[in-house]
Amino acid sequence: MIRPKDHQSLSEQDIHRRRSETGRDRAAGRAKHASYTIDDVITMTQGTAGQSSASGGVRAFAEAHGIDGERARKLEDDVSGILKQFDSQGDGTSPKLSMKVEEGVVIVDVLISMKDRALLFHSADGTTAPEWLGGLLEGADRVFMGRRGSEGMIRLLAYPRDKDCEGEPWFLGLSPALAGTLRIGRPKPDDVVDSAGTVVEDIGTGKVLRLDRVDGFLASGMDGKTKLKDLYLTAVEQFGLISPDILRKLYLALEENGMLAAGAGALPGRKRGKLRRLLEEGISFRKSDKLLGMLAEKLGILIGWPGGIILILMGLSGLVPLVTHGDRFLQVLHSTGPYALRHPWMLPVLYAFVFLTTIMHELGHGLTCKHFGGRVDRMGFMPYLVMLIFFCDVSSAWGMRSRRRRILVSLGGPLVTFGILGACMLGFLVSAGTGSGWEMFFAAAALMEALVLVMNLNPLLRMDAYYILEDILGESNLRRNSFRFWKRMAIRATGGRPSECGYGRRDRLIYLVYGLLGGGCTLLFILVPLYIYGRELLTGQGSEGKLVFAAFIVILVFARMGMNLSRTLAARTHWIREIARDYGSGEQVPET
Repeated sequence: MIRPKDHQSLSEQDIHRRRSETGRDRAAGRAKHASYTIDDVITMTQGTAGQSSASGGVRAFAEAHGIDGERARKLEDDVSGILKQFDSQGDGTSPKLSMKVEEGVVIVDVLISMKDRALLFHSADGTTAPEWLGGLLEGADRVFMGRRGSEGMIRLLAYPRDKDCEGEPWFLGLSPALAGTLRIGRPKPDDVVDSAGTVVEDIGTGKVLRLDRVDGFLASGMDGKTKLKDLYLTAVEQFGLISPDILRKLYLALEENGMLAAGAGALPGRKRGKLRRLLEEGISFRKSDKLLGMLAEKLGILIGWPGGIILILMGLSGLVPLVTHGDRFLQVLHSTGPYALRHPWMLPVLYAFVFLTTIMHELGHGLTCKHFGGRVDRMGFMPYLVMLIFFCDVSSAWGMRSRRRRILVSLGGPLVTFGILGACMLGFLVSAGTGSGWEMFFAAAALMEALVLVMNLNPLLRMDAYYILEDILGESNLRRNSFRFWKRMAIRATGGRPSECGYGRRDRLIYLVYGLLGGGCTLLFILVPLYIYGRELLTGQGSEGKLVFAAFIVILVFARMGMNLSRTLAARTHWIREIARDYGSGEQVPET
């Protein structure tokens, strides 16, 4: 089951804490292709003696591209103050200044050398903006700090305004358009989603935003032609007096999650090759939702409580063979390995069986989602470790207001697996004592289905039970936030200064417990198999087949770890985050 990597509601108070860094990268990728000519880009290397000419260049460049004279002067003072701050170090190095225009927005980058990065990234986690920076900035509408390879960076953005509108907030003059991959749901009163709200879903990334009536109205009006100021005035006529800050938060949330068609001022995103895209996204069927809808119509009443009851009864029936033939079952399991080596047909048949039951498991999620009115826009195959697996993207389940229905969507797959487990046990009961290949097959298949069920019902792994726990606790991105909470505690314990995220008492308790249990479970899944196979390797007790298989798995695990490590290193050397100096709190938006 594929669920969204990020999901949030704009009504949550911690919206900025849970912004998606991935969304920033996607928005950055689109900004890179914004149209501007070579004449619009000026790059200069500044020395101490060249500060005056540099400042004058900023002012002239800003005025030439529609920035009011007074704001252009303040922007010049901002850049001059930053340059002086770094030139005052007297180490012989000077920052670089780069200016360009994207989508009418004037962008000024101050690139800082490796030696001076300590002045910018002075915090232990490298994300907190220095205090001196906030006191310098007056002319820029938005300010970012970041890193590009070995260089630090401060990015200042100045948005153009209409005449006589210089005092207005920067976002009111924008005319944003939603990304083409978005689908906006306007549910009926009897639909699964509250009719007072709107669901915005990116069918390409699986991200979902749940919006209230006002936010939904504003998002629906972002067509790339209407200015946000006009959209705001229309919303005031429709809903009465509302704060313009609602529009700003909505714009930033859409921008951070990569849901806008174009943006300016972000760092270029990393391109993914075809192989990486295939490994991460798989291959999807066309018109997946329509195909699943046709299947749901064929099954009819079985999609719902009748089907669920049948699956539960099938699963429970598997207890009968355990009670009546438990000893025989264990005996057969012990002899399954040698039997498979003597009869090579068994392994391909078991593989095909697991592949088929994986499809049925995922269809359980997808059909349950369709039953409750959701959509399944992606359905297909993707590689996972040593096999090809089937998946159903049920991200639209996050648009369901009913917690019970979201939980049932997550339970749809394990219920199917439970029913298949019962059927395998009944097959073993029929063939028990015959010594045939079918007896071996049903015993091995039942064991594999039991392992799959246990893993899916383990909330410490990012599988079905994990999403159920998220719905029960009302916590999104539980695993990631828990590990980051422990990371901040470790930084604080070693004398560092982690960025504050305003954890409440309940969040602290949840993240503390889940981070401890989740981390311990992950270590067990790695260390226990390594210990068992390592002991057999050292003592010479393991068969050649076991050792070859173990080596193959180790290679795959390390390859996966290498991919994750390369992604992590790239994220640490190429990133950008906004300093929320104008957000009312005066604090920086923390890393997500």
